[in-house]
Amino acid sequence: MSDSKVLPKLKEEMIVKIDNRERRSAIPDLIISRGWQVEFDNLPSGDYVCGKVAIERKTPSDFISSVHNGRLQIEIAKMCSDPSNYEGVFLFVTSTLDELISSCRMSNPESWTCGTIMSCRRRGATTIFTESEHRFVVLFENAIEKYHDGKDRTADVFVKRVLRRNPTEYEILSNAIEGIPGVGPEMANTLFSHFGTIKRIVNATEDELKQVDGVGPKTASRLVMLFNYDANTPL
Repeated sequence: MSDSKVLPKLKEEMIVKIDNRERRSAIPDLIISRGWQVEFDNLPSGDYVCGKVAIERKTPSDFISSVHNGRLQIEIAKMCSDPSNYEGVFLFVTSTLDELISSCRMSNPESWTCGTIMSCRRRGATTIFTESEHRFVVLFENAIEKYHDGKDRTADVFVKRVLRRNPTEYEILSNAIEGIPGVGPEMANTLFSHFGTIKRIVNATEDELKQVDGVGPKTASRLVMLFNYDANTPL
């Protein structure tokens, strides 16, 4: 829940920088209508930047094409290594997860999507699906408010540890599991507490995963599909 005393003050003090490529989107007008000051420019990284928050926005078709041509990982890397030292780096996909998966014209679209999200997460960017442009703006505001005071946050801790030179194997897989839609840090910890080792999680059947508190059929199916995905299978 946003603090009504904080957000109006931030709107007076901060400027939302928007990449010129986003001029054709309805999002800049929505941001302005909510009282933010905006500035258009050719940003070196990200599409929307404010304070310690940087966001790359993708439509489903742009998400898919940018993964195939390698552009997405370059854009994520630029945001994570930007001299501005962003604390909140996000990839916003303006659709639902199901809409994105249905847009993929390939075998195993769900595994491919989850694998891409995990790859972005390992580089320090959190993927968020927004069902509307209005929802995009609301979540953007929440992120700006969350990071404005420089205090340590759960996502900050995650970014710090994945950018460490030598993360442990536990942290690498834990971060990957957290990045799967519907999982998150709490469920990842529950999985490790339940199974005890990384090997047991990876080898668990769908029925065994569903016995874990908070793991539903859909999440269990995604995990099994991911852990058994054959990288040599043509997309």
